[in-house]
This record gives sequence, structure tokens and C-alpha cells, in this order.
Amino acid sequence: MNAAPAAIRDDGADRRWLVVAMVCGGVLPLASPFTGELRASLRAWSPASFRLIVTSAVVVVIAGLVAASARRLWRERAGWRGGLGLAAAVASATAYVAITATGNGEVDAVERVHLVEYGLVAWLFFHAWRRVPGWGSLLLTAAASMIVAAADEIVQWLVPFRVGEIRDVWLDGVAIAAGLLVAVSVRPPARWSEPMSRRARRTVGVVLSAAIVALATVLQVAHLGVRIDEQIGRAHV
Repeated sequence: MNAAPAAIRDDGADRRWLVVAMVCGGVLPLASPFTGELRASLRAWSPASFRLIVTSAVVVVIAGLVAASARRLWRERAGWRGGLGLAAAVASATAYVAITATGNGEVDAVERVHLVEYGLVAWLFFHAWRRVPGWGSLLLTAAASMIVAAADEIVQWLVPFRVGEIRDVWLDGVAIAAGLLVAVSVRPPARWSEPMSRRARRTVGVVLSAAIVALATVLQVAHLGVRIDEQIGRAHV
């Protein structure tokens, strides 16, 4: 009697989630040239309330996400690991707020928007690659999200009156970590201990390589032979 064939393990990307993640990740850099105009319009419409409006929107979104995540953890009896992961996500978000603080209320309010944007990007990419076992899903999520952050800075560098720099990519990385921690806490990867298939390892290698190239491009375009001045923007040296 012939043995039943072994089930084929599916550790590839969830295409539906991947499409959504890629669309959202593509919108962020492409919308970069227009965000400055949007902020200026909002500031002109209500200069006294600009900071309050932006900060309130960010707080409402973050509080809603944390509450929804905590509710799901409680409903599914996720245990202390889920709660610890969610606490780490909140700590990462707090660190982002502290690191990006400039003392300028309007600038700080806008920086908080990045926390939501890149946290969401990481959350989407994680769900796209959640079926990849081991640390593969985390590496793919982090690398793909950093590619989006690097693309955003490159576009900002090319737009007049905007400045892109590698520092902002690292700051976006803190937001990415927060979003990834929320996603992992609420819905951990499918298999932590199993080895990845050859296809999954190849995907990790390709995406990580693309992330390295994207970060190197930011350094090449925005920093080599260029001095960034907070008063005049950028100057070639």
C-alpha cells in the first residue's frame, strides 16, 4: 500500500494581504510631494488648531488600535506573551515620540503621523508574510517596510523645498518596530520553530537585498557630497 503523499506546506505570501500592503506602501512615497501642501492648507484653514487637530487624530487612531488589540488578546486568552508584546509596542511608540521631539509643536505633531503610517505598513506586510515560519516573517516585514521608508526619503529629496535623509529612515524604523510588535502580539507567526523552504529563503534574501540597496541609495542621493542645513535645506559641497 502506497503511503499518502505529504501535505505541501504553504509558507509563501498571502497575495491578498501583499497587494494591500504594496499599494499602501506605494502610496506613501507617491503622496509625499502633496503632504506639505495638505499641511499648509490645514494650517491656513485653522492655524490655532492645527497642532490640536493633528495630534488628536493620531491619539485617537493609536488608542483605538491598542484597545482593539488588547480586546482581542483578552478574548483569545493570549497570555502574558501577548500582553508583553503589546506593552513593548507601546514602549516603542513612546520612544518614537521622545526621539522625534523637537520642541516645535507643529513639527512634532506631523512626526506623530509617521508613527501611524509606518506602523500600519508594518502591520500589513506582517499579515502578508505571516505564513513564513521562523524569523522569516519578521525579517520580510522589517525589510519591506524599510524599503517604503527609504523610497519616501528619496522622493522627498527630489521634491523642491523638502529634504530626505537617512535619519528619518531610522526613525521610521522605530515606528515599524511598534507596528510589527502589535501584529506579532495579536496574531503570532504561524510557525516559529520550523525551517523555511527554499522558496521562502530565496524570498527573504531578495527582499533583504532590496532593502540594503534602498538604504544605500538614500545615503548616495542625500548624503554623499551634500550638506543638510536646517535653515537653507540642502547644499552641495
